[in-house]
Amino acid sequence: MLSQCFIMHRLAAPLLASILAFAAIGVRLGVEATRHDVGNDTLYYVAWGEQAHEVGILHLYSVADRESLARWQRHAMNYGPVFAYYVWAQNALRRAVLGAAPYYHPFILLALLLPAALCYVTVGLTLRTILMPRLGAVRATTAALLYWLSPGVVMNSAYHGQTDALICLVMLITLWAAVSERWALAGVVWTLGVLVKPQPVLVAPVLLYMLYCAPGRRRSWLAAGVTATAVLLAAVGPFIAGNASWTERLAWFTRTYRDSFLLWNQTTNKAYNLWWIDSVLTTSTDPTTRLLGIPRSTWGVMLIVLAMSDAVTLLYRRQQSRDLVMVSATAALIATAAFVFATRVWDRYLIYGLVLMLPFAVTDFSICALYVVLSWAWWVNLLFSLHGRAVSAGLPVPPVWLTGVACALVVMTGLTLLRLHLGRFVYPATTPIEVRCRGQLSDSDEVSGDNYS
Repeated sequence: MLSQCFIMHRLAAPLLASILAFAAIGVRLGVEATRHDVGNDTLYYVAWGEQAHEVGILHLYSVADRESLARWQRHAMNYGPVFAYYVWAQNALRRAVLGAAPYYHPFILLALLLPAALCYVTVGLTLRTILMPRLGAVRATTAALLYWLSPGVVMNSAYHGQTDALICLVMLITLWAAVSERWALAGVVWTLGVLVKPQPVLVAPVLLYMLYCAPGRRRSWLAAGVTATAVLLAAVGPFIAGNASWTERLAWFTRTYRDSFLLWNQTTNKAYNLWWIDSVLTTSTDPTTRLLGIPRSTWGVMLIVLAMSDAVTLLYRRQQSRDLVMVSATAALIATAAFVFATRVWDRYLIYGLVLMLPFAVTDFSICALYVVLSWAWWVNLLFSLHGRAVSAGLPVPPVWLTGVACALVVMTGLTLLRLHLGRFVYPATTPIEVRCRGQLSDSDEVSGDNYS
């Protein structure tokens, strides 16, 4: 088995991941040497850093879209306050070292891509670390390799420099901390993630259920609540104190969270989800288009809420709120449903469901195969722009709408299979005794070693 070869040399797998990351960065640098990718997030980061430098970081969220587009060719900042500090510091360092060099300058682009590449490597290491005590070295290393070898993951992080690997890292650590009853750590990490971008809210239903089931519930709520509040106040306090009106003081919330939700609740033509199929059939991308008398955007919200309720109910029935495999798989179900049913999502958001699926995938071959299929379907999604150029050039490739429908069907089938399999999955006989919702393991029930190997 491939993972067994990497187990013999503990640094072999991280070295492979690092090689893949730097290879992707090298390709990106080569591409930018001849064609400046003006639509990539790396240019957004530079534009937001420039805005923070000129208007002041505490007034960054008060810049109007019209002004931002006119002066920096990019819409105004819509990431969280923690990310605002990041682009401000990054811009200050860039100016100190390289002055006003363009964003596609090799050293600037390298500095923009390296943090995402490091997160890519760290997610795999985290998977291996948190799974090894429960699943053993082979399965833990397999999970890391499945993540690192996913072509979409490499392209998302090291090539495009997206923040999604960081959010995956936040979700994994938060769920592991919750299962381990480290609620103070969970509160800190989850809040920091939400203050980068809103996507960690996808695991909030599972976390709330686990808090409800936690032994010493009041103490757990207090630990999570106090630490989360402290991080929130430390991050947003300067924005509140540094502006004159409440409209500007709360602009970070309005732009990052309220406006982002309203934006996501529209129909996109690139997500390859349920609404891609509907738009192909109806030739309409208007979110207010009615399906059975209800707007598509409303259908999307209703289906996501239903999926969240079903997933948490499934976790309740299984009474495995302290098992990382079950908890992570339940969160994966919600994250994948959010990709399938939301009327506006980017294709790369499938990464959240895929990463959270991995602890379950390495315990069951069927889910492992499903992960691989979904991972490669996502790779096709990420090739959307290249595919469009190939069609325009008259190359012999399927039309984009057909590829989109095929990928949408694959992902929706994957969601269905994950739900069905999760509902009937039975742990091996060596699984520890079932933990009741409010119960605790006694000393004699503690589990050690390769519990599922």
